[in-house]
Amino acid sequence: MLASLLRDPLVTRATLSRALEAYETIRLPQANRVQRGSRQSGIMYEFNSVLEDRYAELGQEIEHMWDWLWVRSPEEDVRRGLRLMKGNLSGHL
Repeated sequence: MLASLLRDPLVTRATLSRALEAYETIRLPQANRVQRGSRQSGIMYEFNSVLEDRYAELGQEIEHMWDWLWVRSPEEDVRRGLRLMKGNLSGHL
C-alpha cells in the first residue's frame, strides 16, 4: 500500500507527509488490532484465557479470531488510501 501511495505523481517532497498520514490512517488501526490479536492468541494457546482448557470453545475462538482480516482486500485499502491522500493534498497543491 505504501508503494502505491508513494508512486502517485501527486507525491513530492513537499507533499510526502500527507501521503504518510493517509498510510498511517489506514494501516495503524489494523496493525494495532493484529498486535492485540497476537497477544490474545498467545494467552489462549497457553490456556490462560477465560476459556482455560475448554477445548471446543477455545478451538472455535481461535479458528475465527482472524476472520476480520478478510473483510477488506489489500486493493481496497490502496484505493481508500489514495482517496484519503488526494483529499489531504487538495488544499496543499
